[in-house]
Amino acid sequence: GFGTALVQRNEAVRQAALAQRRAAEEARARSRLEAVSGFVVKSLRASDPNQGGSQDTTISQAMANAVKEIEGGAFKEDPETEAGLYETIADILLNNGKEADALRLFQHALEVRKRVHPGDHVDVARSMNRVARVQRELGDLAAAESLSRKALAMLRRLFPGDHAEVAAGLNYLAYTLTDFGRPAEAEPLLREALEMSQRLSGPESEEVAEEMTTLAWALNNIGRT
Repeated sequence: GFGTALVQRNEAVRQAALAQRRAAEEARARSRLEAVSGFVVKSLRASDPNQGGSQDTTISQAMANAVKEIEGGAFKEDPETEAGLYETIADILLNNGKEADALRLFQHALEVRKRVHPGDHVDVARSMNRVARVQRELGDLAAAESLSRKALAMLRRLFPGDHAEVAAGLNYLAYTLTDFGRPAEAEPLLREALEMSQRLSGPESEEVAEEMTTLAWALNNIGRT
């Protein structure tokens, strides 16, 4: 009848609007990714004499110059790209043994993401865990534990039930507790992450294999060889 046709038309309009919104979000994400990669490639060329850069410029110096440009407001109109750049540069510094510098940039990215998303948001939780990972590497295990717990609580609120982001959050906290000399507390978190991954991706997945390896490592640390 007329009522059914109206409901169907409204649903079709809603689905079309949803698809349009998703397409726009994907286009924005692509454009941010291109901006990040373009900026980082340009910055890295400063340390490559074959690309017109200086022989004396190290990767660390090139990244420091890139950070100055960002902090000078190069991306102030696009905070999502700004946060992505901080994290990309932080990863490069981390791979070059500059943990303290990387931590500062991961913290910058977290501050930007919190401003953009004042409530619970997956990007904020991921950013928290990135900061916590470097805090753990630098030996600040109390700070890493506190931040990983906050991130996990946020992810549980965002994704009730089984979700890959929650499994990752459980692992982040478990790694910190194990490094802290508390593998017995890490075990239930690792078991929960393993069971979640088994339900999400089946028993024969790469994720499950990784979860099993991590759990075995934690069990070994508490003498349950």
